[in-house]
Amino acid sequence: MVDISSCCASCSRIINILLNLLLFLIGLTIIGLTLWIRLDDNFEYEIRGNLMNVSTTQNTYDMITTKNQLQFGILLVFWVLLGYGLVDGLVGLIGMVSNGCNSKCCLGFYSFLCIIFLLVEVAVIAFIVITKDNYQNTVVRYVRLAVTANNYDYTALRQRYSCCGSDQSTVGCQAGNLNCVDAVWGRLFETVLIGLIIIAIKAFGKLITAILSCVPMCGTKYNTLVEAPGHNG
Repeated sequence: MVDISSCCASCSRIINILLNLLLFLIGLTIIGLTLWIRLDDNFEYEIRGNLMNVSTTQNTYDMITTKNQLQFGILLVFWVLLGYGLVDGLVGLIGMVSNGCNSKCCLGFYSFLCIIFLLVEVAVIAFIVITKDNYQNTVVRYVRLAVTANNYDYTALRQRYSCCGSDQSTVGCQAGNLNCVDAVWGRLFETVLIGLIIIAIKAFGKLITAILSCVPMCGTKYNTLVEAPGHNG
């Protein structure tokens, strides 16, 4: 007679291994994209150069302060994304090994990691939502200052986002043109929203893998790798 509990445990292990393989590949992808965006000088070359330019001869005090805030925010996002990629890759690797070994010790440790990082991801989502107004105000202030100064920053924004003027000034703009404040913030908001959705999906995936890990963990008779058949004399 087929042992239903053993069959369920085997199926959950296979599904979990595949899910963790996907998580591992996602982690590597995030690391690769993050490093590429950070290290490729040609990515958003003009906008990046303008943000790095904090010369007092070309910028007002308010513009320099705003650019410094944006630089700090971009640097923070870089390290957060890199950390996310490393964590996802590590959790995915541990998950594949744990389910492959079918050890209670490894599965328990893996489930613990999943729950911890799940809570961290929920906290990150909450933090981004709560602080949305802060980084929105910084971006809007930068665009308004660029439009007022009519400098290289404004020229780069016009070319990149096909916009003109701001929500406060439309001098020299044709009727119906999208203002740069709405264009820049709209694009950034879409990016943030997509990022939040991805984080939420990954968090849900970690919850599923943690639950699936409980099935073989409750069914297997081996507490450690040493007790497994491959380690017996």
